[in-house]
Amino acid sequence: MLAICVPSLLQPLSAVLPLVRSHIGSRRTIVRLQEAEEAFQQTPFEVTPGNEEGVPMDQEAVDRDFAAYQRQPASPQELASHLPSWAASFMLDDVAQQKYERELAFSAAREFSAVEGRSWEGLEYDDDAGLPAFTASEIAGDYSIPVETVLTRMGQLGVDIETHSVSKPVKEYCSESQIQELLSFVALTDPIAAREALSDATVFELSVDGGGDCPLSSDALVQLCKQHEIPLVLGVDTRLDRTDHEALVALAEREAAFL
Repeated sequence: MLAICVPSLLQPLSAVLPLVRSHIGSRRTIVRLQEAEEAFQQTPFEVTPGNEEGVPMDQEAVDRDFAAYQRQPASPQELASHLPSWAASFMLDDVAQQKYERELAFSAAREFSAVEGRSWEGLEYDDDAGLPAFTASEIAGDYSIPVETVLTRMGQLGVDIETHSVSKPVKEYCSESQIQELLSFVALTDPIAAREALSDATVFELSVDGGGDCPLSSDALVQLCKQHEIPLVLGVDTRLDRTDHEALVALAEREAAFL
């Protein structure tokens, strides 16, 4: 019955009456269909000046979505305009992009070290395989986000990251619920936004012994971070959040003024 009634709301009754008669043959049913159509015509979806016929209330949104789907895909130039300058250059230069990817691959190969006690034999049968079997640095690399971002989130989840090595599988020091929260976080994190949120230099590179502009040594900067609760998830190799970075620079300049 529903399959027959619906067309009567969308086209003249005369067009569906033969169909109704052939399937039902009941005069009472036909009368009810006529009454339903009259009621439908008297109650339009939305009656406003200039829209006396009535249209679906979401018709404007439907038309807008349809028009959006008809657009051509964005050009590389359009995409690049929404990216940071260091990432935009890759969008417009294939050679630079390939060079950057090669350097990342070589860097990962140089820094690779086997995890003690971990074996991939029988991985397909291991119920514990997956993210818990990887280290924080491996997870960061797999999702193309800074390892500082992963470790900072782990700290927010209650993991005492200062007592654990980034080279150990997270299942060794994270609870099941913490691992699930971490997985949700890395899956939804924007890699470019995460990288842009961090300073360009590590704490060591900022220090005087690291060749930076800061007048204090790396040890002194570490002490300042501890005193003012600025998290150093990777020690002196940490790239700080930009806000923390600016705060540390200001603290260092004030400290140096009293030396």
